Amino acid sequence: MMPDLKKFFDSKPKEFRVTRGNELDLLFDGWEVAHEEIFDYTKTKWTRVSLYLSVTGTYVASITQGGTDMGTSYRAAARKDFNDMLTWMREDNRGVLGPASKRVVATATERLPWLDGADVERV
Repeated sequence: MMPDLKKFFDSKPKEFRVTRGNELDLLFDGWEVAHEEIFDYTKTKWTRVSLYLSVTGTYVASITQGGTDMGTSYRAAARKDFNDMLTWMREDNRGVLGPASKRVVATATERLPWLDGADVERV
């Protein structure tokens, strides 16, 4: 069961519109949980990953990439379960979390107590 989300955030929920390249954009009220940007200056490309939590308890991830001579790619997904979101983030990057996604997941697990331990794989 999802706890009362308002007590985990310092602000009221905001309306977000997340762009998806060849799909309908995602529109929701919620909070940005984590955000990370990585710039690779040697290849002049960048990756931006954001993770949101909607007021309905849905996780929304946005991955935007761009760079010189490659245009900009917008990908996003909404999932009710955090583990399903991790699966989508891995599938979006050939089966592994990218550096920005991994940092976003770590920040989310620090910020949202019910995700404690979701940033590691227990063996």
